[in-house]
Amino acid sequence: MVSINVAQLLKAPTGETRLFTFDEGVEGFAPELVLAGPVRGQCRLMKTTRGILATCDYRAQVEVVCSRCLVDVVVPVASHLEEEFHPSVNIRTGEWIPETEEDQGLRIDEHNVLDLDDLIRQDILVNIPLRPLCREACQGLCPNCGQNRNTGACRCMAEEEPQLGRLGEVLERERQRKERGA
Repeated sequence: MVSINVAQLLKAPTGETRLFTFDEGVEGFAPELVLAGPVRGQCRLMKTTRGILATCDYRAQVEVVCSRCLVDVVVPVASHLEEEFHPSVNIRTGEWIPETEEDQGLRIDEHNVLDLDDLIRQDILVNIPLRPLCREACQGLCPNCGQNRNTGACRCMAEEEPQLGRLGEVLERERQRKERGA
């Protein structure tokens, strides 16, 4: 878990900072993500008038599926995030502090532990490419037989021309026009 006890920082004057690094293992970090290695980063915690401002830089390797050929590929994810966490218990009196609309679930728990796991997990999910590729020149799958065209040509494309309908006619006219030099 990427978490730290911030009890001493909550007692410190406004502007006080703490710096910590993390190297979070793959197991149990985020079940919906397949991490290819640990999540590594650095976080700067600063006492504010209302709580703790966490400024983090991290990097991770995430295993995803290529959007063209459907093979597993590892993509790097690196990000910078900054969020303010509010205490759920008054550090001096021990009284419960009601959650406000501004908290947005970013609370320091009753044991004064600031947990960054969920924040980093959500940020990784947002920063995964929408259409990851195994390589820039990925040829994808044959739409007829499903052959991965990166590993070799498929027979169905060699046997028959793909039927493009109206688009094929437009492309053929364009090709002929270019041949005539028009």
